[in-house]
This record gives sequence, structure tokens and C-alpha cells, in this order.
Amino acid sequence: MVDELRQKQAETTMRLCKQFVEQYPSILDQSRKQNGESTFYSKRTPSNSKLNPNKTIAEQFNLLRIVENKSYPAYFEMNGTHYILKVEKEA
Repeated sequence: MVDELRQKQAETTMRLCKQFVEQYPSILDQSRKQNGESTFYSKRTPSNSKLNPNKTIAEQFNLLRIVENKSYPAYFEMNGTHYILKVEKEA
């Protein structure tokens, strides 16, 4: 889930920062220019967590894995009603 991704990202960021500090300033010799055009992803909005009730759970599993129940929970609309799904991984 998103918490697992954040944990992994935090661990990797800390490892890279520690490596940089330990090898500074010689690590600067390893720098290289960016190749290609820069890219970015737009900020998530609630609409990014909208499920399609006509698709299977398997088809939408990656979306369900990244939703965050507090800020942008998974949801779908059916017959004019808005439904919220809370997704949790069993420990």
C-alpha cells in the first residue's frame, strides 16, 4: 500500500543522503548531465482515486494499492450515489 511505498522511499532517500555526505566532495566527480527532457507528475487529486464499477478489482488493483484512505480514498459512483471504499492490507 501507499504506506509501504513511503517507507521504502524514506529508507532509500536516507541511504542516498548518507552516501552523499560520506563521499563528499569526491562524489561530485561522478556527476553527469541529464539526458533527454525533464518530466514531472502532476499532484494527485481526489479524481485520481475514482474506480470504474464496470471493471474488476484485478483490473483496478494498482489504483487500489496507491490510494490513501484519509486524503484520497478509493470511490465510485453508482445510480447517483457516491461510495467510498477504505482499503487496508491485513498485517
